[in-house]
Amino acid sequence: MADQDDDWEKIETAVPADDGWEPVPAAERPAPDVGEALPEAFMARVRAGEAFSRVVQAAGKGAAEGMGPGTPTGFEDDTLNYLIEKGVFHDPATGRPGPLQMANEAILMPAAQLWQGITRAVSGAIHGTGGAMEQLVTEFGGSSGEAARAKREVINLGNWAMIEGGMGRFSRPSVESIGPMDRPVGGLPTPQDFAAATKLLTEPPKEGMIRFYHGASEFANPAEYEAWLTPQEAYARNYRGGPNKVHYVDLTQG
Repeated sequence: MADQDDDWEKIETAVPADDGWEPVPAAERPAPDVGEALPEAFMARVRAGEAFSRVVQAAGKGAAEGMGPGTPTGFEDDTLNYLIEKGVFHDPATGRPGPLQMANEAILMPAAQLWQGITRAVSGAIHGTGGAMEQLVTEFGGSSGEAARAKREVINLGNWAMIEGGMGRFSRPSVESIGPMDRPVGGLPTPQDFAAATKLLTEPPKEGMIRFYHGASEFANPAEYEAWLTPQEAYARNYRGGPNKVHYVDLTQG
């Protein structure tokens, strides 16, 4: 069959015009001056991104420290050993659990794990926020002391909020029959506590009693108090420069 005549014509390959331009080899091209080539606005965004990255890393580190390792059972090791010793849970080293122990473990351990997850998450959030605040203060030119203080303030505020919300109690180290452990000593003082303390301090001692005072720093260890008493409250409050936290005891006049 004959080829159809479709009016198409072959076009010759175009040849670039001779415009006087010559290619420059890559090896001969001058390297750009980074300080001049990159605009300041771009560099500012780069620095802001690096600072943000450091803040995020500090928050992650603080969160990891606040969450802690946790335990598989949800109970602290000392608490778990105490429950095993009292027969609430069975001892894996001695045999199988009894029916009551099995029921206890089936109910208490999941509840403890759930509570542990909640408290670890809240604690991680508090410490993560503290770590981020510490890095923010550093990024804005604060000293290491100011940054550390800002971190502590945020963490203390978070812990205070937890205690106010019923998620924690103040505790102090104590040596019990099962060994060293933290003993809860109560929550934050209430307005009634301040009123009661004011009443005690303003009421005079009962008849036949004499009041003696002792002053010590607010952060002093009671176990290391010096053994002295004075009937003068001002002396106790200003002892060694003060101001001190004042304690008193009423003794029978002899």
